[in-house]
Amino acid sequence: MLTKMGEVKKRFRQNQARPIMIVYVLFQPHETSLLNVQDDLFGKGRGAMSRLGGISVEHDGTAGAVLARGFSQEVESGYSLAVQFNDPQGAKSSAYQGAGLRLGAAGGESLTPVVVAYNAGASDATVTGRLPYTLADGGTAEATLTEVRLSPGESREINVAGALSASGFPPGVSAAGLEFEYSSEPGSVQMTAFSVGAGGNQLFRVPMWDVQAQRSGTGGYPWRIEGNSSTYVYLKNATDRPQEYTFQLSFEGGFYVLGVKTIEPRQTIAMDVRALRDGQTPDVYGNTIPATADRGQVMWSLRGGDGLAMIGRSEQADLAKGVSSSYACQFCCPNSFYSARTGPASPASVGVGGTLQFTAYETDKNCYGNPMQEHPVNTTLTWFSGSGSAATIDSNGLATGVTAATSTGVYARWNVTNWTAYWQGCSSYTYQIASPSVTLNVVGVTFKKADHSVPPSTIRMGINSNTLAGTLQDRKQQLKAVVTPAARASSVTLVGDKVQISNTSVDTTSGVITFDAVGITASQQQGDGSIKAKIGTTVVGTQTATVVIPAKLTHDNGGSFTIQNVAMNSTTAPPNSLPASQFQLNTLYYKPFVVTIKDKWDNHVGDAYAGAEITEVFGTSPEASINVALSSSGTYTDPVGVVAPGITVASNDSRVTAWPSQPRIEALAPGGSFPQTHNITVRVAGFEITPPSPTISRSVTLDRSTGGTYTLTVIW
Repeated sequence: MLTKMGEVKKRFRQNQARPIMIVYVLFQPHETSLLNVQDDLFGKGRGAMSRLGGISVEHDGTAGAVLARGFSQEVESGYSLAVQFNDPQGAKSSAYQGAGLRLGAAGGESLTPVVVAYNAGASDATVTGRLPYTLADGGTAEATLTEVRLSPGESREINVAGALSASGFPPGVSAAGLEFEYSSEPGSVQMTAFSVGAGGNQLFRVPMWDVQAQRSGTGGYPWRIEGNSSTYVYLKNATDRPQEYTFQLSFEGGFYVLGVKTIEPRQTIAMDVRALRDGQTPDVYGNTIPATADRGQVMWSLRGGDGLAMIGRSEQADLAKGVSSSYACQFCCPNSFYSARTGPASPASVGVGGTLQFTAYETDKNCYGNPMQEHPVNTTLTWFSGSGSAATIDSNGLATGVTAATSTGVYARWNVTNWTAYWQGCSSYTYQIASPSVTLNVVGVTFKKADHSVPPSTIRMGINSNTLAGTLQDRKQQLKAVVTPAARASSVTLVGDKVQISNTSVDTTSGVITFDAVGITASQQQGDGSIKAKIGTTVVGTQTATVVIPAKLTHDNGGSFTIQNVAMNSTTAPPNSLPASQFQLNTLYYKPFVVTIKDKWDNHVGDAYAGAEITEVFGTSPEASINVALSSSGTYTDPVGVVAPGITVASNDSRVTAWPSQPRIEALAPGGSFPQTHNITVRVAGFEITPPSPTISRSVTLDRSTGGTYTLTVIW
C-alpha cells in the first residue's frame, strides 16, 4: 500500500536474485493505492511466484513524501505477515538486532524461525549473524548462524533452525535475540524475521532494528489481558557490557515496580504480564499486580550514559486465536534523575549491637518531565555516617550500633545521569548526588530484675492461674529496662511475644522503665518468647524468654516407713473429703516420696511456679487440693500408703489435739495383707501432668507378719 504526500512520479522496482521487473506508478496528491504483487507487479494473477523476494520503492518527491506499508496473506488459512519497509538513508550502521524471537512451540504448534536478508544495494554483501539466548539458570549462550553472501538484488533465507539444531540448542528456551552484521554500506541490506507455527495459525514477527538509528533505549507500551491474550515484553542488551535498566508497570489504582535490574551482555529477557499477574509475583516492594487488573502501561528505560545500549518491544498475543502484534514506541531520551531519598525516615534508631538497614531511593523522570515511580538504588553506592564510634555502616547500607549516643548524617552517594533532547538526538551528563541525611540514634537497653540484678540471658516465666477456690495465683515478675541515653526512654515501647507487659512506668531522668511481665502462651522452643524494646518499628533491645508450664513428674525412692496418727479433713495434708468443721481420727501407714515437677525440657518449674496449688483426682473422687504448695525447687512431698480409718468428731473436740499421741488403729490382723492400686491424675497450677489420666499408676501393699510387724511395699 502506497500513500503519496504530494504529486510525484513513481518508479517501483521488484527484485529477487537480480532485477527482473521495473514498474512505474503515478500517484495524485494524497492518493492511497493498494498494489497486489502478483496481479499488479508480475501480472501473473494467481500463478506461481518465487518463495523469497525483495521490494524496493524509490520516488522522486521530497523526503517523506511517500509512505509504504506491505503484508503477505493467505486467506484460506488465515495467515498474514506485515512487511516492514525501511529508508536505507536513515541507517547509521551495517548491523541489525532483534528482541524476542519465539522458539519451541506456541498454541499447540511447533515454531520454525524464519530470517530473510535482501540486498537492496549496488554491491555484493556478506551477512553474518548470531542468536544469543538465555539459559534456564540465567546464564547466556549463543548459536552462530551460517554466513550468507548476497548479490545486488538477491534475497536469501538464513537457516536459523539448522544452526540451532547443530549447536545443541537446549529445550525450554522460549525466546532469543538476533544479531546480524553485513559488509556493505549502511542500509543496503534489509532483513525480516519471524516465527511461524507448523499449522500456519501462529505467527510472531520480530522487528529488526539498526540500533544506532533508534531514538533511545527506552520503551512505553500499552498492556492488556483480554480473554486468552497477554502482553509480552522483550528487552535486549545490544552491547557486550552489562547494562542497567528500570521497569515499571501501571494499572488502575497502582504501580508494579521492578526497580533497577541488570541485563547481561547481549542477553534477551522476556516478561509475560499475565504470568506476573496470575502468579502474583512480587515486585521490589513486595507488591503484586491485582488479579482483576487487565490493562495499563509498561515503561522502561536504560540507565547510564549509553543511550542506545538496549532495545525493546511488546507483543500482544492470543495463542487461542492465533493473533499477535508488536509495539515498539520509544521516548525521546532515557530517563533522568529527579530526586533522592534515604530510608528509613529521620530520625532513626538502632540498638547497641543491633542492626538497621538503610536504603537509598531514586525517582527519575522521563524526557517529557513526568516523574516515574520511586525505586531502591542497588547499584554501586558509597555510604557515609557521621556517627564516629557510635555506629558503623557497611557498603550495603547496614548500620550496626556500637555505643549508645546520637549519630547524625547517614547518607549515600551514587552516580546519576541526566539527558537532554535536541534536534539530532540526546546528550547526557553524569554526576554524583547525595541522598538526604538521616539522624541515627544509637540506643542501649539493658534488662534487669527488680533488685537491679541482671537476669539470665533467657528468663523463665510462668502463666497466671486460679486455685480450685478461685484465688488468683499471680506469677508476674517486676523487671526494668535501663535506656541509654536516658532521654530516649520516653520513645521506647515494650512489646512482648508470648509475654504480657503491664504496669509500665518511665523515668526519663534515669532512663529506667519499670514494668511487670508474665507469660500468656506456653513456649514450643526454649527462648521463643521475648520482651522487645522498640522505637517505632526498630528493635533496640531484646530480652529472650521461655514461658514454661508444668509438664512432667519424677519422684525419689521414698523415705522411711512411718506409722502416724493424723486428724484429717479437707484442709489437712494429706486431706480427705470431710468439711473443716469435722475431723476423722485416722492412722496412716506410709512412706514419704519427694515428687519433682518439671517442664517439657526436664527443668524443674519451681522458679516460675513456686507456691502453685497441687490437685489430684483419685479414682472416681472429684478433683481436690492436696494442701501442699510447690516449693521453689519444684518439689512437694507425697505420703504414699494406707489409711486405717477411725472415728469422726467435731473440729473442737478435745480428742483432735490428743490424737497424735493416742494408740494407733491397727490396720491389719497378724498375718494379714492389704494390696491397693492407686490411679491418680495430678495437676499443678491447673496444668495436667503427663501422661494424663492417670498421671500416677502405682501398687501399694501393706503386710503384717504373724509377729505383728508391718511392712509397706510401693511399686511406682
